[in-house]
Amino acid sequence: MKYLKWAGLAAAVATFITLVVTWRMGTQHWITYHTGSQNSSGTPPNYNFWSGFGSVFPWSMGVLAGWITFIALWYRKHNCHNEKCWRLGIHQVAGGQYVVCRKHHNEITGHPHRKLSTEFLRARHLEHVASKELLQEIHRHVTALAPGAGRFPPDTT
Repeated sequence: MKYLKWAGLAAAVATFITLVVTWRMGTQHWITYHTGSQNSSGTPPNYNFWSGFGSVFPWSMGVLAGWITFIALWYRKHNCHNEKCWRLGIHQVAGGQYVVCRKHHNEITGHPHRKLSTEFLRARHLEHVASKELLQEIHRHVTALAPGAGRFPPDTT
């Protein structure tokens, strides 16, 4: 993780230096021409900008904000439910109630609204497994007492 932080910082510095060098080499004229910011004769100042690129720019920022919000909410929904885990949770545990990543999928469960400790998750999973076994035992007992019970339509012969 530390490596990624330094790599991101180096990429940001390199991008900044590249932008400064290209700006000093004459890209200002190119940008003003293509965005319509360059004033032309017979028009009010910045008329070309607001009738072209400037009229689309605010809407595109709204669309970009919408996509960023969508991605953030999708990540939050699919994030591992173990506390302090940034990975995507793809394994459902405790009957599909929680999702965990492959690192934390060792028969544990979680809660979707807050990050939980591994001990809590493991205890919830054990409760789920015990309740499932209890239901299976009850089903075996009932079917032993009444062999036709639980069938639909009921056997009337």
